[in-house]
Amino acid sequence: NYHTWIGLAVTAVGTLQPLNALLRPHSQPRTVARIVFEVMFKCFGWSAILLGAANMFIGVVLVYQKGYSDGTVVLGAVSSACCLAVPLAVFGFGCNCPDRGALWLRLKKLKPRRPADGSLTSSSDDASEHSS
Repeated sequence: NYHTWIGLAVTAVGTLQPLNALLRPHSQPRTVARIVFEVMFKCFGWSAILLGAANMFIGVVLVYQKGYSDGTVVLGAVSSACCLAVPLAVFGFGCNCPDRGALWLRLKKLKPRRPADGSLTSSSDDASEHSS
């Protein structure tokens, strides 16, 4: 059935993603090979996430068709929806991020730092003080 084959494909792609990262071309200078790699790496990754999410719902349908209890079916559907919400939230945040999804840059700006005098300020406070 499709559920088994989709699961195998998602597992294979997910397992091979770290290998893809090891094979990536250097980022500087920006070459055609690097651009192709980035597009393929992201496409494989997002395809695995979306196919995995779809496969969870296919699994819920199969559980329903096999006559499991309504509680089991509802639990499967709710857990599948929760698992799908995480990548969708990350994708939505990345699309709305002005620096192209660089979440760590945003978090770095919010990270508190201790200056030499020992007081606690954030990096964004320091930047506004230096600009005036």
